[in-house]
Amino acid sequence: MGDEKELVEEFGRSSSKENNSRFPIARVVFGFTLDTMTVIGHKIGSYKTGENKLFSDLMLAFSVGDLIIGDRRYAGAKLYVEYTTAGLEFITRAHQRLKVESLKIVEVLDKNDIIVELPISDVYRRKDPNLPNIILVRAIKTEATIRGKKELFWLITSLLDAKKYPGQEIKLLYKKRWKVEGLIEEIKVWLSADILRSKTKDGIYKELYARIIAFNLIHWLILKAGKKHQKDIERISVAATLRLTASYSLKISAAPAWMLPSLYEELLRKIAYSKIPYRPGRNEPRLKKRETKHYSALKISRAEWRVMNEAVS
Repeated sequence: MGDEKELVEEFGRSSSKENNSRFPIARVVFGFTLDTMTVIGHKIGSYKTGENKLFSDLMLAFSVGDLIIGDRRYAGAKLYVEYTTAGLEFITRAHQRLKVESLKIVEVLDKNDIIVELPISDVYRRKDPNLPNIILVRAIKTEATIRGKKELFWLITSLLDAKKYPGQEIKLLYKKRWKVEGLIEEIKVWLSADILRSKTKDGIYKELYARIIAFNLIHWLILKAGKKHQKDIERISVAATLRLTASYSLKISAAPAWMLPSLYEELLRKIAYSKIPYRPGRNEPRLKKRETKHYSALKISRAEWRVMNEAVS
């Protein structure tokens, strides 16, 4: 977003040894439901607010019995206790520092499927004496292709009953989590939420809310179209739905009332048949291809630059 003083105070900038951002950055955590691929909740904070803190606030939007499927950012014994205390189940990839092989095994369900004792760090227990010493979790070894390379890793889950929740089903559930990366891309890139234009903090919040509403509207239309025409919603193009919605909104706004039902049905039919090609194993590099402008980087705000250059002239 723009480098306005109000926005810097509200959201802050990122800073590290290697790089400092020149613009304010907001941190946003989304909760999606993977059946409908819609946003069920979100939290916005300053860049210095951690993802886990925002997610703890977001959990208030969940219901007892809901299943959290998260990556390693949302893994850890203390977080697992927090989830179970809230009545939530979880499946996450094991934290990168967790050595599953060194944990105490309580029960062997299969060769690569075990129930283990996960200790709670003394650091957390000193801060919160109510935390237990350990938490029982299930660890399932799985293999997946990540950025074109096959990797072996452990999944950690609270679903301990192997008969009710077979290991293969848990692996398939975690595989669905990869959809989230595409959904975030839709909000940030396709709905242009990566750079927000407002000059006030209230305007920034409104811009983001508007994009979330638009995102849910697009996926609601995809659900309607898929159900009516018996199409797989995962094969319906979101980009085409965006274009069709923008086009038909103009037609609908100017059409007489008697034409509205037929225009709506026509929109759903075109959305349903805007299929994306089947591309199993597709792998895209996270690299830039388009050249940027050859201007020097502005290290200060534009307002400061104007003041300095006015003084010189």
